[in-house]
Amino acid sequence: MRFRPQSFLTLVVITSLGFGILTALGWPLRASILVLTIGIGCWLLAVIQLFMELRLKHEAVSSGMDIELTEEQKLAKAPLRALDIWLWLGGFVVGVWLFGLYITVALWPFLYALRHGSRWWMALILAVASVGFLWGLFDQIVHMPFPRAVLPIEKWLIG
Repeated sequence: MRFRPQSFLTLVVITSLGFGILTALGWPLRASILVLTIGIGCWLLAVIQLFMELRLKHEAVSSGMDIELTEEQKLAKAPLRALDIWLWLGGFVVGVWLFGLYITVALWPFLYALRHGSRWWMALILAVASVGFLWGLFDQIVHMPFPRAVLPIEKWLIG
């Protein structure tokens, strides 16, 4: 186990999330449920990430970007991979703005999984699970209102 400089950010995330969770424990349940639900899940994932970083044995080749590459990967493809990531994230934001959250949350994981080599049935399962999670947690439990889309497709589909 060796502490690397890259693990410092993970420690900052763990500390920040822990502080947020401890702060939210003193709030009324209705006010703290969202912070506790998301915060505890993210805190656990960050702790797992830290353990994975500490157990990492191979050294990565630096591309001069925030993406670490192993020796088998070509450094020339790193900018294209970063561009691919940013285009997918930008597409999600534009999709939420144009089509609404429910339609975008259904389409985005489906198209992303298909584009990156998943089978259509696995992509469909991811899309349904994403919409189910969004609807179940944020609509049914938290009752969070979402902003309206520019194109009223949700209203035409859902009613």
